[in-house]
Amino acid sequence: MRDALARGLNFAKQPITDEERAGYESDLRLIESYLTDAPGGTLDEVRKSIDLTTWPDRFAGNSQLKRSLFANYVAGTAVASAYRAR
Repeated sequence: MRDALARGLNFAKQPITDEERAGYESDLRLIESYLTDAPGGTLDEVRKSIDLTTWPDRFAGNSQLKRSLFANYVAGTAVASAYRAR
């Protein structure tokens, strides 16, 4: 994921603006900070300990499509990527 951001791409490998990249990088740092505080264990155990309940509203609003994308690319991919990097 960091490689994609460095190339100016989002989680779906689509081009993003510098402002969007900064936002994604900030979010990834926040997820990494959650992982620092999370108990050790498997990815599934750690994922369950991270509270991202307020994030879909911020990213997706009422859009079911965007909420689905959030679940796959942020709650899934970003947390897994940060977990593997720790």
